[in-house]
Amino acid sequence: MASDLGARAPDPDFDPPAFFTLITRARALRRALAELELSSPEYGDPSSDDLLRRNRREEGVELAVALALRARTDGSGDILIPARDSLAAPLAFGATPLEVFRQAMGRASAPTGGWEGGARWTDLDRGLLAPVSPEGTMIEVASGVGLSLRMQASERIVVVLAGDGSSSGGAWHEGLNFAAVQRVPLLLVVIRSGSPTGAGGRPRHSRLVSFLDKCAGYGIEGDAADGDDLPAIHRATAERANRARSGAGVQLLEIRAPEADAFQTFRSQLRSSGEFEEPELSRIEDDADAELREALETARAEPEAFLTAGAEAQ
Repeated sequence: MASDLGARAPDPDFDPPAFFTLITRARALRRALAELELSSPEYGDPSSDDLLRRNRREEGVELAVALALRARTDGSGDILIPARDSLAAPLAFGATPLEVFRQAMGRASAPTGGWEGGARWTDLDRGLLAPVSPEGTMIEVASGVGLSLRMQASERIVVVLAGDGSSSGGAWHEGLNFAAVQRVPLLLVVIRSGSPTGAGGRPRHSRLVSFLDKCAGYGIEGDAADGDDLPAIHRATAERANRARSGAGVQLLEIRAPEADAFQTFRSQLRSSGEFEEPELSRIEDDADAELREALETARAEPEAFLTAGAEAQ
């Protein structure tokens, strides 16, 4: 019921220009948030420290997964629960840098009205469901969402992006077992850490080498992809999503830990393939920086949520 890494045909649906544009925007956004945190601590949310220190290698994985799904803006697309500190995946589902800045800076115009910290929020029209802590509990939430989709005979699926550490809690296993028994249209994407052991050589999150070995225990299907092969991740995600969509039940996709910086690696690949010349790549990067600067200045000029609330109360 589980397959492992192997040779994959080229993915004709993988769009390198679109991918590079989005990962450039995500990288610029992360850099701008980090600079904002350093220059203006009052804007920072202590709980978002992980977002600012996010391992850059995983941005490509998140984006390749998100771009393989059905993103819509009218509530008819797939439902994505990104990792708690993800930026790339929400951008692929229609989130904008301006919304991220408004949210992070607590502006009244933010998607949550400025009352929730961090750059995460729920937007059901776009199919974005904000993750909660502890991370493993989102499997239970996703199971409930998936059950409702199954009962509606919908072609939509719910997708959870999570690290392997989320499996350390009981909620992860309870949620996955419930979803498996109910055959809900759920795709669980696990980004596995680079080292299977922690301090003293002890297993970090599981004694199993691969999460695919868990599939038989839950009666679900699974696959794996190399974290540095972005087209392969895109194709594997699309295949697993189609299986979940067709009524095959829960699907698990394990992404082996990426070792390279996705942005730099993909940029080099585009140049070497001849698809892009250096001036065009630089233009995309400059456009992303300009967009981020304009969004940041717009958010800075807007009132904070508590000031607006105070004025309305008077």
